[in-house]
Amino acid sequence: MLPFTLVLDNARYQKCALVQATALALGIELLDLPAYSPNLNLIERLWKHVTKRCLNGK
Repeated sequence: MLPFTLVLDNARYQKCALVQATALALGIELLDLPAYSPNLNLIERLWKHVTKRCLNGK
């Protein structure tokens, strides 16, 4: 089986014991992003695009 790494954005529910234990049991490495990293978080890039293109009233 290939190594599997899941990148997390530090949401509170991602740190609960159930998620941690399940990942460990399945052999999934959990990689947390730094506390504030909008450039690394893809949803932040999408939100920036949406606000710039769609919500500015043009």
